Amino acid sequence: MIKRRTTHKTPTAEEIERFAAGADTLPNTATKATTPRTAKARQPVADKKPKLTPTDKEQTAQQRGAHLPTLQPHAKRDFKAIRVPFNEFEFTQLEQIATKTGRSKLNCIRWALSKLAEQLKEDDA
Repeated sequence: MIKRRTTHKTPTAEEIERFAAGADTLPNTATKATTPRTAKARQPVADKKPKLTPTDKEQTAQQRGAHLPTLQPHAKRDFKAIRVPFNEFEFTQLEQIATKTGRSKLNCIRWALSKLAEQLKEDDA
């Protein structure tokens, strides 16, 4: 069964006045102390600063003469995590390399990454 919408009539001026008068004369009830809205909450969306992308941040920092912090090679590893699927051949290679070098599989991947980065730097120079 389909529920039909009923059409609403437009209130007359008298009905609007009665409603407004009733809203003004609400019985006194204990109300919670509410804090007024802050000016920040009232600002229109157009007044808010746009979020900067990393490239915008770099450009802004360069314009101000500031330098972005340098990356630390031995920093805590909580920045990003990835899931890397391997096929059987690749995983076997990883296990063999890890066993030969005495490293964990994860450390072996990090080590290979740093060695490749060094090699690419030497090739560029």
